[in-house]
Amino acid sequence: MATLLRSRRLRAVGAVVALLLCVVLALRLRSLWHANEASFTTIRWPLAAAAFLCWALGVTAGGQIWIGILRRLNGHVPRRALSIFFRSQLGKYVPGGVWQFAGRAAGLGAVGVPARVAAMSMTVEVAASAAAAGIVAVLILPFGVAAFGGVALVLGGVAGAWSWRRRRVQARSTVAAVRLAAAAWALPLYAAASLGYGVALWLTARSLFVVPAGDLPRFAGAFALAWLAGLAAVFAPGGIGVREAALVALLAPMTGEGRAILVAAASRLLLTLVDGVAGALTFLPKLRRRRPQDAPAAPDPSGRLS
Repeated sequence: MATLLRSRRLRAVGAVVALLLCVVLALRLRSLWHANEASFTTIRWPLAAAAFLCWALGVTAGGQIWIGILRRLNGHVPRRALSIFFRSQLGKYVPGGVWQFAGRAAGLGAVGVPARVAAMSMTVEVAASAAAAGIVAVLILPFGVAAFGGVALVLGGVAGAWSWRRRRVQARSTVAAVRLAAAAWALPLYAAASLGYGVALWLTARSLFVVPAGDLPRFAGAFALAWLAGLAAVFAPGGIGVREAALVALLAPMTGEGRAILVAAASRLLLTLVDGVAGALTFLPKLRRRRPQDAPAAPDPSGRLS
């Protein structure tokens, strides 16, 4: 009971923090807008709506890819897996950097997924998505800009290979093969999702001012590298501040600093709204209608984790 109460309190705190961040970012965006002699009447709302939809599709795609990883590791996916993912996204906005993963692990544990499998699914998720973003950034951005990302990707790959090799010696080879297969399956999908986020960022900019279609690849590469920077900044909830600073640095040569700040702030606002709306929908009574409990995960004779 105490654990359940703590879990509910954490979710409530996450929702409140997400709402407050939306308000703060909206006010900050307004001040930046007026500081750069712009007006909210200049927003092209159809493009803004399209950008919001792209951000929402990107978040949903991330959830579906993670569910695919979970299925490949264990063979058992609870019915509420996507709801668990959306709800855990609110934990990104709580300082500490681990609350979204802790919330997801708790949600999976409540429907019978072993903690070891839940942890491994999220480890594969982070590793594959980070590698995909690094590859997208290195392939798209100019060499001088992406050099740091390339070095980090190589060093991360070496460290990951060493860690995988050490664990392979300690664990069963079949388990290691399942993990590697799940990561290999997820990598190109996360790369596609990263490109989708780039389209969302480009549409966000297009809704604020004129942006040439030829700038789309640069926006995709900029978001991928900025997302990596935010992921590494575990001290910042959801990478807030770090990702925006990286976006401004990468976009300013194209758009000017003032417009780059607006794009970074607007993208954060839209993505936070997506997380807030998706998380809030999982709390609606209609979506929380009682269903038969998911059967506990059973060992899979094919060698999947259990």
